[in-house]
Amino acid sequence: MRCLPNNVNVMKSALIALCVVVCASGAAAQERSIPASAGQGWRVECANDGKTLDCRAEAQVVQRENNQLIAALTVRVPAETKKPVMMVQVPLGISVNAPVSVAVEGASESLVIQTCTQAGCYAGGPVTDAMIAALRSKTQVRIVFQNLDKQAVTVTLPLAGFPAAYDKLK
Repeated sequence: MRCLPNNVNVMKSALIALCVVVCASGAAAQERSIPASAGQGWRVECANDGKTLDCRAEAQVVQRENNQLIAALTVRVPAETKKPVMMVQVPLGISVNAPVSVAVEGASESLVIQTCTQAGCYAGGPVTDAMIAALRSKTQVRIVFQNLDKQAVTVTLPLAGFPAAYDKLK
């Protein structure tokens, strides 16, 4: 067994100590609740490529302290299919093997995470008529995903304003 020079041993010990501090602070952050707000409510954003207008209804839940995105829900009706699709954005550091659930009283969708970028992870798919009806008539939607410890994380998003936003998509 070979001994490392003293300064390498010191650096190695410092890195181990840093890992312990980071891991402990991460565990403490998971134990406390994060104050969140539902951003600006439901809004409609459109893009125009000169041929078609592509609009989507979107709402976000952000952390109050630093305005960091916790979850976003987007619904759009592509011109090609004229059938609604849903995209959910959740933060990095989640279990990408577990589906993201979008549930409203009377309807739920299970979405597979498709990709992750620096902005977060994205799950999406087609939306059933039952889900659109529930989103239009209920007061809140629950987005559920798993953290790396396989614990469910539930984000609640108000649906006030969704019916008017969705009507603008058609």
